[in-house]
Amino acid sequence: MMHGKEFQMRASSSPISMTGDKVLLYAFDVDLDKGINRVAEPLEFKTIERYAESPSFCELTKQEAQILMDDLWLCGLRPSEGTGSAGSLKATQNHLDDLRRLVFKSFSDSQMKIR
Repeated sequence: MMHGKEFQMRASSSPISMTGDKVLLYAFDVDLDKGINRVAEPLEFKTIERYAESPSFCELTKQEAQILMDDLWLCGLRPSEGTGSAGSLKATQNHLDDLRRLVFKSFSDSQMKIR
C-alpha cells in the first residue's frame, strides 16, 4: 500500500481544440494516507505595483518539473533554438550544411575539370 503525499503538475493536448494548438495544465495534490485528492482551480490574477517582485504561483521539484516537461514533449512542444542541447543540435546541423555545400561544390568543380 502506498503512503504519503504526492503533488503533480501535468499537461495534455486539448482534445476539443479545433486547431490542436491548446495545451491543458493540471495541478493536483493527493494525500494517499487520507484518500484526499485536491485539484488546482484556474489562476486568479491580481494587480501589483509595476516594479514589485512577483511571487511564483507554483513550486516544483526537479522531478515534478521533469514530468511536466515530458508531458509537454508528448503534446508536441519542443525547446526553442538557443542554448542547451537544442542550440547545440542546431549549431551541428548548420555545420553539416556548410560541409555539404563545400564537399558538393568541390565535387562538382572537379567533375567540370575532368571533362
